[in-house]
Amino acid sequence: YYKLDNKDKASELYGNILEREPDNYIALFNYAAILAEEEKTDEAMEIFHRIETKEEAASDSQLYYEMAKVACRTEDYADAMLYGEKALELDDDNIEINKFLLIVYENGEFYAKYLEMADKVIEYNENKTENAKNPENAELYFKKCDMMFNHTGDFIRGLAQLKKAIGAGYSNKEELYRIYENKELLNSDEIREVIDKSAILKGYVPPK
Repeated sequence: YYKLDNKDKASELYGNILEREPDNYIALFNYAAILAEEEKTDEAMEIFHRIETKEEAASDSQLYYEMAKVACRTEDYADAMLYGEKALELDDDNIEINKFLLIVYENGEFYAKYLEMADKVIEYNENKTENAKNPENAELYFKKCDMMFNHTGDFIRGLAQLKKAIGAGYSNKEELYRIYENKELLNSDEIREVIDKSAILKGYVPPK
């Protein structure tokens, strides 16, 4: 029922199982996952913490990933990072967890961690395809340059990331215009030169 997205029936069945077997690890996990999807985050996390004390939890990356997602839903990005990184320790090759942590790092303003993780995801994407025009990588390169310009102060590397973003096919004119017009950036003239050379903003009229 859970896989068929019939959560009410699945929740009822897991409840029946837990009445007979209150320590059933799989039933506890799936029941908590349903509660999390229903936005009952406190109840879900209470059960996840209960599961965390069990022996099986030591090697269960999905448990910590689910805990990280619950923390993220409640905008507790510090805990989301803690549980997400624990999940990643147990399953380092899981690209879904890697990409989830990108969201946590960005929303939680953990910029150094975001930049490091972005490089890992970019490398993964490059190994999947030989196509230089990669929309996901283009977005990541641009976010990296934006963070470097506005948060970490690494203007030289930020300019290099901007060039890579454009080379990978980044074409969000509104976002490019935003940094193009930001004359407070230390290297604003160089930024404008790179964007002018790409001709992406040629004829662009910003929305009012």
